[in-house]
Amino acid sequence: MRQWFSAAVCWAALALPASAEGLAGWNLAPPEFVWEDWTGSLGGQAGGTVFAPSGPSQAAGASLAAQLYPHLERTLDNGWEIGFHGAILASHDRLAGDPYGDRTFEKVWLFAQTPYGRFEMGENDGAAYRIGVTGPSIDGAVALDGATTSFFRDPATGRALIDRFRLQSAVFATGNNAKFSYTSPRWHGLELASSYTPYDAHGGLPFVSRGEGGSDRQTNILEGAASYEGSLGTLSYALSAGAAHGQDDVRSAGHDGLRDWGFGGNADDNFAGVKFSLGGAYRQSNAYAFDIADARASGETRSWRFSTTATRGPWIAGVEYASGTTDAAPPQSGLHEHGVEASLGYVMNSNLQVTTGWQRLDLDRDMGVFFNGAPSLHLNAAFLHLKFHV
Repeated sequence: MRQWFSAAVCWAALALPASAEGLAGWNLAPPEFVWEDWTGSLGGQAGGTVFAPSGPSQAAGASLAAQLYPHLERTLDNGWEIGFHGAILASHDRLAGDPYGDRTFEKVWLFAQTPYGRFEMGENDGAAYRIGVTGPSIDGAVALDGATTSFFRDPATGRALIDRFRLQSAVFATGNNAKFSYTSPRWHGLELASSYTPYDAHGGLPFVSRGEGGSDRQTNILEGAASYEGSLGTLSYALSAGAAHGQDDVRSAGHDGLRDWGFGGNADDNFAGVKFSLGGAYRQSNAYAFDIADARASGETRSWRFSTTATRGPWIAGVEYASGTTDAAPPQSGLHEHGVEASLGYVMNSNLQVTTGWQRLDLDRDMGVFFNGAPSLHLNAAFLHLKFHV
C-alpha cells in the first residue's frame, strides 16, 4: 500500500511544474505554540520516490520516508537561547531514510546558543559532519554520496544494496551517538567545531549508555573541524577539513583505534543569469566500510565525490560522480563502488521540489561473488523524487 501511495504522489508531481505558477506563493511554516517563556514548533519532511532499475535481480518500485523535527526553545534575559531539537523517523521502508540504522528517534539534543558559540549535548551529528563541505547537490536524498534513498535492493536481505558500503565523503564517524559538541562563531570567515563522544552508544545524553560490550568498541572519540567562507569578486567559496580519533578499549588482533579524516570545498559564481556551483570532498578512514566497530590496524577505506550544478530560476541541473574503496579485511572482501548521476530539479516553492534523473552504480569485489554469481555488479536506474518539507 505504501509503495502505491508513493508512486501515485510522485507521478502526479510530473504535472506540478506546469501548474507551478499557482504554487509559487505557497509557503507553509511549521506549526508553533507558546507556553510561558517557551516557543515550540513541529517541522518535518516527507519524500516519495519511484524508480525503474536495470540489473540482476532488480525490479521497478517505490519508496517513502518521513521525518518529524520537534523544537523547543526560550530566550534568556541575557540574550542566550536554550532548548532542544529532535528528529523522529516517522516512516520509512528498507530503501529509504536509513542513514542512522533503523532508529525511530534519530536525534535529540539540548543546546545553548551564546555570543561565544553554540554548545550542544545529546544525540546529534559530530562536528566534522555538521560543518563539512562536500560540494553542491540537487537533492541529497537521492544523491550517490550520503544517500538516504537507494534504488537497488540486495535480494538476499531485501535491504538497500548500498548498506554494505555507503559512499560518504563527509566525516560521519560518530553518526548520531550521544556526544558533547561546540561550534564557534564565524570570525573573518573561519568557523571551528569540536565534539567528544564518550562511547559508541546512544541513550539520549552522553554517559547514559555505554553501548554494547565486547572487543573493539570505540570510546573517547574526539572530533575537530574547521570551515572557511570567502569571496573573490563575484566568486564565493567554502572550504572545510575535519578529523575523528577514537580509542579501542579491548583490542583484538588486527584492530586499532579509529582514525577518520576528510576535507572538501565548494565554489559558486554567476554568468548570464545562471548560478554555477562546483565542488567535491575526500574522506579516509581505517574503519572497514566506515564501520567504526571494525577499525583496522592496517588497510583503509576511502570515499570521494565531485559534483557540479547550474541553477536558473526554479530549475537546477547537475552531475555527480562518487567513488569509494575499502581494502580487504579477511574474511571480508575488498570493495570498490563508484557511480555517476545526472539529475534535474524543479523548486516549486519553499516547501516542494521534484527531482528526476538517472543513476549508474558499479560494484566490484576482490574475493567472492555478488548475488549474480560474479565479482562485479553493473546497475542503472531512472528515478523521480518528490520532496515536501516545512
